[in-house]
Amino acid sequence: MDGIFVALEEQEDEIYHKNNNNIISIGVQCPGDDKVKCDATRHVHLELTNDAKLGLGMALIRSALKNEDEFLEIYPYDYPVEHLGFYLHPNSCRLFIWTTESKESVDDIFPRKE
Repeated sequence: MDGIFVALEEQEDEIYHKNNNNIISIGVQCPGDDKVKCDATRHVHLELTNDAKLGLGMALIRSALKNEDEFLEIYPYDYPVEHLGFYLHPNSCRLFIWTTESKESVDDIFPRKE
């Protein structure tokens, strides 16, 4: 199996630019299934150590190479449990991650105004 190599410097022809659908959608859900309306006045705070960034990045790259849709639910525990290359701090919120092939591209979401 051929390996995939990642350059430390960003390249002009990165593989994730190929289809222009490298999109992340972030939401916040309260107890009772109430979704918080997201806009520029609200924010989600992620604090990652460098090792957590590496672990999460490697886990997400492996997941992307499988080319399968996934649903991951990560709970904070009072004891160390590693998921996706990191430990979720016990004071954290529960984390849901869906990985799927986007049906939209950046151009669909942000149409050019002429």
